[in-house]
Amino acid sequence: MKISIFGEMGNFYKGNIHTHTERSDGRLPVEEVVNIYKGLGYDFLAITDHNKVFKSDAYNDGIYIIPGMEIHSRRAMEQKTHHMVALTTYDNDMVYHNQLIDNTLWTSASGSAVELAEKTSALGFMVTYCHPVWSRMDPEEYIEAGFTSLEVYNGICEYKYNHGNAEQHWDYMLRRGKKVWGIAADDCHGGENHNGRGFIMVKSDSLDDKSILSAIASGSFYSSRGPLIHDFFVEDGVATVKCSPAARIDFITYENLGKSEIYEEPVEEASFRYNPDIDYIRIEIEDSKGLKAWSNPIFIR
Repeated sequence: MKISIFGEMGNFYKGNIHTHTERSDGRLPVEEVVNIYKGLGYDFLAITDHNKVFKSDAYNDGIYIIPGMEIHSRRAMEQKTHHMVALTTYDNDMVYHNQLIDNTLWTSASGSAVELAEKTSALGFMVTYCHPVWSRMDPEEYIEAGFTSLEVYNGICEYKYNHGNAEQHWDYMLRRGKKVWGIAADDCHGGENHNGRGFIMVKSDSLDDKSILSAIASGSFYSSRGPLIHDFFVEDGVATVKCSPAARIDFITYENLGKSEIYEEPVEEASFRYNPDIDYIRIEIEDSKGLKAWSNPIFIR
């Protein structure tokens, strides 16, 4: 039986779900930020300023704005912190545009993550856990929280601090049975080179809030810094990826059960017969510029 990470129907839409403006700690007004992403060819964008809901369709012209915000919990006098991006739909009557939502108080590392996710989900938001390496969190300190996805790549944290990559956190969770998707996002704040560093390509029935969020919730997307993944599927014990020209392809599961291949000439397809006892398999591809794309995992059992 063939299992694909993407739905059979629909189109790919390019988007960024972690975006700041002058409404919180960003430098630029909403209109300017929206126009930047229009110019970059994005199909959708979530405005996720800190603690302040953006739920207006005033900019839905040439790009679709997904309602959202960012919320967090910080430990007093110390550096550890939980940040979560929260996305919702326009018909969510529990929140309104420009609503201020307070952060949660810190109790313990794990407890605070759980409480923050529960609070956010109860308001009708879908939760993504943000930049865990920059936040100085260890995977076991937030694995119990209820979030749909994890930022495997955060553009601004990588650009400014070299702390934007969380692949090891992702695999830590997957290997312990937590089914979570991987997100690449800009987390832009209006500075130079803040935009277009990381994005998701969502395969969805249509370009609207419910369709996009439903596709994200089901894992029907991939994350990228540039390369494209056209398909990723398993069939009869073989995993296959079809992609834009790749200089390296990694089939990732458990360390000694995966496969990595570096190519002298870029390839656009690769396959791997995997051990049937694995729980999941995911793909990373890298182009000749060193830019990566990440598939979501396919769960074998």
